This record gives sequence, structure tokens and C-alpha cells, in this order.
Amino acid sequence: MIVVANGLLLPASFNFERSGISYRKVVENMDVFLLWHIHDLVDDDGTHEEEKLIGVFSSETKAKEAVEQLKEREGFKDYPLSCFEIHKFEIDCLSWGDGFTTVHWTD
Repeated sequence: MIVVANGLLLPASFNFERSGISYRKVVENMDVFLLWHIHDLVDDDGTHEEEKLIGVFSSETKAKEAVEQLKEREGFKDYPLSCFEIHKFEIDCLSWGDGFTTVHWTD
């Protein structure tokens, strides 16, 4: 947990009762929202998925607002709105715990 006290970010371990400083919680078990733009890219080597992490937002609403800002901009306007994807992600949580395997493509 992170708290704000007198405009400063302080760890939750800070002894507020003893200090007499008033505070409010800022982050506790927070989810963030990752905004991606994903589309197929065709080149001489074939078709590949092109992924761009656009940003990380504190709410789904803010991520959707970013889509509204970007959807008519250069590059983004050439692809369907469905290429924007918002993924909820819990911070301070292991999300890739099983390891991975590398696949090598051959002709």
C-alpha cells in the first residue's frame, strides 16, 4: 500500500499514529489497464502480429479515452477499432509463473 500524506508519497510502514500526520490510501491491490494496438503485418517473410503497448492506465475509462484520442491519428486510422485491446492487469502479482518454451520456425 502507498499513502499520500501532506502531498508526499510514503510507504504504509510509516508510523502515522505516532507522527500525527493525516493520510489517505492511494494504492492497495490495484489493477491497471494496459492498452495495446494489435494487427497483422504482411511482409516478405509472411504474416506477423504487430503489437504496440500504447500505455498503462489507472482505470478502464482512461484507457478508453486514450483510444478515442488515437483512433483517427496517423497509422491507427488505417486499422479497425477492434485492433485496440484493453487488458486488466493486477500489479504486484506474478503473471508468468510457469516458465516458457522457445519455438524456432523453419522453412
